[in-house]
Amino acid sequence: MGGVVTAVMTDARTCWRLGWSCVLRAGAIEVFCVIMAGCCEWRRGVAMETVEVARSYDERYEAGLARYEAGALLSELIPVFVALRQEAFDVRVSVALGWLYTLSGDKERALRFCKEAKSVPQGRYNHALALLTFNEKGVRQKLEEAYQLGGEESRLDAIENLKDAIARKGGVYPAAQKMLGWLNEQR
Repeated sequence: MGGVVTAVMTDARTCWRLGWSCVLRAGAIEVFCVIMAGCCEWRRGVAMETVEVARSYDERYEAGLARYEAGALLSELIPVFVALRQEAFDVRVSVALGWLYTLSGDKERALRFCKEAKSVPQGRYNHALALLTFNEKGVRQKLEEAYQLGGEESRLDAIENLKDAIARKGGVYPAAQKMLGWLNEQR
């Protein structure tokens, strides 16, 4: 995909938040901006036009992950991964969507994407969290399946992800806290 998208920006930070590499134009001044490298010049308060540079599927996926790690809002991230999922099936995208929909409280979509991602350990851990979050049965079974599929390394990754989920929820996410306790007991 990719293509050209034009929008009016008030500064380059908005461009970065959207995860775009872009060319910024302010009047007759043109500045090539490589957002991911963090080197960018802009003039505050001047309306700018943003033109998206075509990026590969993997680059857009990685940019979405980078935005998540930078603390972007779930409501801003979901459309990024939905667009990728509409383009092609990719288990990584299903894992991400299962996670994002679970954190945002969308039971139907969370369970659907978690089931799509069941072929990888993180997909199973996400499914367990979704089941626990939405008061469904089968949590322990999913945890056991995830551990059998991915071993100790995937358990440690799941622990880090759960800590992140709890932090994103302001330190209060009972389902994630309960699951974190169970995973810590598995040592």
